[in-house]
Amino acid sequence: MKKILDKVKETKYYAVFGDETTDASGTEQLSVCIRYLDIQKSKIHEEFISFLSATDLTGSALRHQIVQELNRVGIQVETLRGQDYDGGANMSGNFSSVQSLVKQLQPLETYILV
Repeated sequence: MKKILDKVKETKYYAVFGDETTDASGTEQLSVCIRYLDIQKSKIHEEFISFLSATDLTGSALRHQIVQELNRVGIQVETLRGQDYDGGANMSGNFSSVQSLVKQLQPLETYILV
């Protein structure tokens, strides 16, 4: 994980993407991943960061969890330049969704609907 985080810091800019799913026990999980460009190899990498337990599925709660996790691993929100989530209203909607609330924190990022 340290090598990945060092690469992200080296390239400076990154995108975050995530998805919610229910595991076999019925617990909602949020996967948090990042995408970044390895400048030396001119190659885009997608890396898994963590699974988070998602007890509150509101956009505000999920945004808080994602930002908190990025901070925990040492990735700055200030260098975020992209987001990528599914089409769920809590993730991708125009108001009170994860993408719209993260956009308020980092207006330079671009949201991509998959």
